[in-house]
Amino acid sequence: MIDANSSVEWAKKTLIHLGYVIEYEPEMVRNMPWSQVIRFYTTQGILYLKTSAAPFANEANLLTFLADIGLEAIPKIIAMNPAKNCFLMKEAGKNLRASLKDKYDVFLPAQALSKYAAMQIQCIPYTKDLLKVGVNDWRLHNLPKLYLHFIQNKALLEEEGLSVVKLQKCHDFYPKFILLCETLSNFGIPETLEHGDFQDNNILIKATQVTIHDFGDASITHPFFSLASFLNSAQRHHGIHEFDERYPVLFKEYMKPWESYLTEEKCIKAFKIAKNIGRFVFALSFARIKSCPGIENFPEYKGYISEALKQLIENTD
Repeated sequence: MIDANSSVEWAKKTLIHLGYVIEYEPEMVRNMPWSQVIRFYTTQGILYLKTSAAPFANEANLLTFLADIGLEAIPKIIAMNPAKNCFLMKEAGKNLRASLKDKYDVFLPAQALSKYAAMQIQCIPYTKDLLKVGVNDWRLHNLPKLYLHFIQNKALLEEEGLSVVKLQKCHDFYPKFILLCETLSNFGIPETLEHGDFQDNNILIKATQVTIHDFGDASITHPFFSLASFLNSAQRHHGIHEFDERYPVLFKEYMKPWESYLTEEKCIKAFKIAKNIGRFVFALSFARIKSCPGIENFPEYKGYISEALKQLIENTD
């Protein structure tokens, strides 16, 4: 697990140096093997300290770069400490999922989807720069190689519950996976910044301001993986299934900006393929969580990778 004591001491000294007056002792709001988030109450408002495990420690550099190119719907960092893998950021509002639990006002997630798609499009000219910043290079032409390497990690996959037969199915699927990636690439949607865990629990709302946070899983890859992640989360947490009248509202709001690249019909076809490939990208990302010390104390996260690979294979037409 992460030991955030030194990060807290750094945060206290930094806040005092910046002129903040701390009112109470800071409180832990999230404590997971891959990150810790601690809330500071000051006379100038609430701030958060985030400390990340090494595989996710590039978030502050990414957010700084995104702010420099003019993106607004991201956390506002006031200080960072790369040596301690931590940074301080301003409070940005109420969690969207919590708001939607009371009443699913489709306008709020639709607004977030629209802003996020615009953010992805704004990042297209900066893909090379973002790779230099250190985000994962999971572009479609790299995914087959990453898939082949991934399914050779026998220790991880056996620990995840994959039998010898299931492992062989993963190997047999490799030619189809290559074809999936090539087919999606041929639609011509530019690859760009992809959040990696885009869903309503990583969106904050404050008045009319939307803030998207938790970019530790970010990569350069196909943008539609984000919509697949969002809609999957909406189904699990709010029952927004494919035949729900709110589903096409969310889908269309995200897709509108991309229709300058593809027709609506082709966007739908491309999304169906992206939704499936996205299951492997999820497994690839989740493997980094499995590498964090202390994850063995969270047995509820076992099986996510094996289920994603199973769905990838079973849902390929």
